[in-house]
Amino acid sequence: MNIPADEELFAALAARRVTPGAEPVALAVAEALARRASAAEGETRRLLLARLQRRIDAISSAATAAPAAASAPAPWAALTSLVDRLGRAEAPPPRSQVRAPAPPPLKTVAALQPTVGRLKAEHRLRQARAQVPENAGPLHSSRVVHRMLQTLHADAPGYLQALSASVEALAELEREFEASLRPAGREARGERRRQR
Repeated sequence: MNIPADEELFAALAARRVTPGAEPVALAVAEALARRASAAEGETRRLLLARLQRRIDAISSAATAAPAAASAPAPWAALTSLVDRLGRAEAPPPRSQVRAPAPPPLKTVAALQPTVGRLKAEHRLRQARAQVPENAGPLHSSRVVHRMLQTLHADAPGYLQALSASVEALAELEREFEASLRPAGREARGERRRQR
């Protein structure tokens, strides 16, 4: 091939880029071949340009066959139209914008919350103490946790209450997660056994 023919081939490739129905992967392969051919010389360039010509011909024949195939309803045509409609639909607002503001707590509940938090923290402290073995050394993990909780209770009771609430929330999430992993049939059999 001579240089003008090469330029015509590159122009044909550029025309195929804007052709409707052209497959993007085939175009990407053809563009890569064109880049390699423009950098090569001699016999390598001639072989790459021949391959590029075959690719462009295949893209052209596929693009002309695409409108005929598009006229026949494909089995996934309904799904395609649904995806198009959903793509045009307005996205729902993020969850943070959907939530309504929480109503203010009742006065009695608000007054009792510090007391309940303190009692829960003390309960956690007693639970931690009960888990410490009698013969545990000073670096035993249970003893270290208990000392940490005692120090928090004495120095920063508010932080201990917040930590206790976080631990309870995480424990509840773990229970819910484990319950979601159990098959429904197994739970039903367990309920029947308990009722007997």
